[in-house]
Amino acid sequence: MKVLLIGHEAETEQNICLSLQLRWPGITVITTNNARNGIDWVETEQPDIIILEYDNPDINGLRILSDVRLFSEIPIIALSASIDTMDKIKALETGADDWIGKPFNHMELLAKVNAVLRRYGTVQFHQYATSFISSKLTINFTNREVCVSGNPVKLTPTEYKLLCCLVKNEGKAVPHHRLLDNVWGSGYTDDISFLKKYVYRLRSKVEDNHQNPQMIVTEWGVGYKFVKPVSVF
Repeated sequence: MKVLLIGHEAETEQNICLSLQLRWPGITVITTNNARNGIDWVETEQPDIIILEYDNPDINGLRILSDVRLFSEIPIIALSASIDTMDKIKALETGADDWIGKPFNHMELLAKVNAVLRRYGTVQFHQYATSFISSKLTINFTNREVCVSGNPVKLTPTEYKLLCCLVKNEGKAVPHHRLLDNVWGSGYTDDISFLKKYVYRLRSKVEDNHQNPQMIVTEWGVGYKFVKPVSVF
């Protein structure tokens, strides 16, 4: 798991890092006070969530929200000392998923991070693990490495996110609209043919025979389900 902190004062940044790392050891926290770096790192680092200092005049929180939403649906929590309701409304309408006032309560911060990730279908922090391991498939959530039968597999960020969404719901059928919403955003919830193309691509990389999938199985009329491979002796 990766968390990207943008624009926080040193003391606030330290407090957030400490809270996250004490609650969920092993996560990666990336920090920057530079707006351009923050936007670039959304693409290059592929964090799971952003905690943005909304009212930092040096970075322009509203502009960062707008720029990130041009290409990404990554969850964003805005942190602000402002008590102006319109600031909160603007942030939420521009793309923030939640808002936390300063000074903030650490338990509230952790609860909201968990809630936002749950809505997005990301692997939840309260279930955080550094890896998923089976007889066939291994996923290292820290560095986003995927191996099949011990061999590294190159996945695109979208393929990786789709795989993680299915793995997180192991044994449960995930409806088409939920996968589309969680992986691509609300604008794609009706485009089942788009989802099918990505499932085909993902199966071709992780299944022995993508024509007869054993891990990513179709639940006809519903969606897809991940079935954990078992060893056969």
